[in-house]
Amino acid sequence: MDSTHELDVLVIGGGIAGLWLLDELRRAGYSALLVEKNALGTGQTAASQGILHGGFKHALTGRRDRHVSAFQHMPAVWKECLAGRREPDLSRAALRGDHCLCWRANSVGGVFGLMAARLGFSAQTAVIPREERPLPVKNCHGDVLRLNEQVVDPTSVVQVFAERNLRHIVHAEVVSVRRTGGARVTGVSIQQGTVTALLRPRTTILTAGEGNAELGDDFGVATPVMKRLPLSIMVVRGPLPDMNGFCIDGTRAKAVITTHREGPDAAVWQVACERATDPFQKSAWRELQDSLSGYPWPDVTLDAYRVNRAELPSSGTRADDVQMQEQDNVIAAWPTKFVLAPRLAERIMRRLPPPGIRADVTTEFRDWRRPDVAVFPWQRSP
Repeated sequence: MDSTHELDVLVIGGGIAGLWLLDELRRAGYSALLVEKNALGTGQTAASQGILHGGFKHALTGRRDRHVSAFQHMPAVWKECLAGRREPDLSRAALRGDHCLCWRANSVGGVFGLMAARLGFSAQTAVIPREERPLPVKNCHGDVLRLNEQVVDPTSVVQVFAERNLRHIVHAEVVSVRRTGGARVTGVSIQQGTVTALLRPRTTILTAGEGNAELGDDFGVATPVMKRLPLSIMVVRGPLPDMNGFCIDGTRAKAVITTHREGPDAAVWQVACERATDPFQKSAWRELQDSLSGYPWPDVTLDAYRVNRAELPSSGTRADDVQMQEQDNVIAAWPTKFVLAPRLAERIMRRLPPPGIRADVTTEFRDWRRPDVAVFPWQRSP
């Protein structure tokens, strides 16, 4: 017979959205447990480039005001957390860079700084003098801006959240869901190996990214058909300098570059190219070379990986904010962007009833295994 455990909130899915939410729940006094069947951060989180966008890139590319406003306060929230000045304390997470760069492809003259002021971002940007530019953008035409947008190592953020909340995370799979005649969930059975347990959460939150589609059916959440937007990222490996930033061409990001250091003379550049066509790797390499005009390339190797971004259908081509779908005592949630995880957690917390379960559910799972932290996509075994 399954052991039975009551709790305030069950979180299913251990990416950045579920982990940030779990931390908020615990600090607010909720009895909470997070269930993840794979490694923490698997999928979108581990594949993220880690730029904590504040909306400037989206404003430059003509996105709607609502989309830009969703991002504007996020860099400040993250900066305070990364400095350990507010909860959750993420001061042990690794920074790839304290700022990122922005420049235009084939821009003429010094118009970029004026554009930043016109869009209301002058306080967050500064034009870098040509003699102080990093080597990859030394010869780019027009302004190169320094943005107050930090760049994090996403897997290190996951690791910090895991360490802060390890007792409240289990490596298990949902095997069945019990519901009333309506949609209300009364029980969730989870399994690890041959061991099963029945959870009775007052509220269940689905933060499983792509997995929300199948979970939504099991939990009775009536959602529109979830979109899976395929994203291809090129991996450039070699003796490369630190480079975090993006090149804008018209209304698209020609190249978005972030750096993961593997050693003093070894680095991985993750490169997203919105204009790249098939074959992706060849096209993305051409876009990157065009974006860094005049850069003396060292010997590098090229690879690529794909990841799907999960979101609900929206009126535009992409979602412009966090998304939630609620059905009785179940909430399906999508942050849509890594940087928006705290915004999503705040929205969910406002929907929950006050804590009501005093029992510590974690004592019953002390012998259950905890999930590992996912590796970067280019580190996965073929």
